Amino acid sequence: MTPLSADVCVMGAGPAGCVMAARLAQLGLAVCLVERETFPRHHLGESLSPGVLPLLATIGARDTVEAAGFTRVRRVLSNWDGPLVERVDPGEQGLLVDRGRFDALLVDRARALGVEVMQPAVVREFAKDDDGWRLGIEAAGSLRHLRVRYLVDATGRAAALAGRRRRTGPKTVAVYAYWEGKRLPAQPRIGAGANEWYWGVPLPDGLYNTLVFVDGSSLGGRGRLARETRFHELLAAPA
Repeated sequence: MTPLSADVCVMGAGPAGCVMAARLAQLGLAVCLVERETFPRHHLGESLSPGVLPLLATIGARDTVEAAGFTRVRRVLSNWDGPLVERVDPGEQGLLVDRGRFDALLVDRARALGVEVMQPAVVREFAKDDDGWRLGIEAAGSLRHLRVRYLVDATGRAAALAGRRRRTGPKTVAVYAYWEGKRLPAQPRIGAGANEWYWGVPLPDGLYNTLVFVDGSSLGGRGRLARETRFHELLAAPA
């Protein structure tokens, strides 16, 4: 059987993969986008910084995302490089999003631009030769063969091409929890600790997500209770 062909295959339909696939399609390339999960999916990373909207505008997705009703961010508390201060963005360019809806909007935009979306699907085989890449993509219980000139790995930590990646910094772990209650903060907060950094964000469903990014080795082989205790200690440090 002669394999199908495309110019580019993008693995991973998160924000990076969708924007990459959509932009390449705008430039006239034949693009295939492969995603292993069915959307909508639960995913961390609910906050869009002000710099994201201009990037979405490059693929024509900004208006759709802004019209989705996501919460706009006007104020952020920060003690990143000094005392706690409130940073104000009068333009309210930051957004707090439901990642399930946000990711689905970007996939729809890529598809509208002509990207072939294979979902759920997994790249089971890949091999490089002088003409590009030969791929075996499993979808709907069958294996489809595809030839592409270029292969883009946008799978994040899943690292479909793990053997070809090079770590450029320490391995970190995000310890997180969702909180509910009557006195939750009404705005995002970012902060730096002695050996860790913090991020907190109110979500559209009324919950508040707190994350502490730490050196993975600092957690060691702690049991669950010890990890939870350490998490509370870390959260208490910056009040």
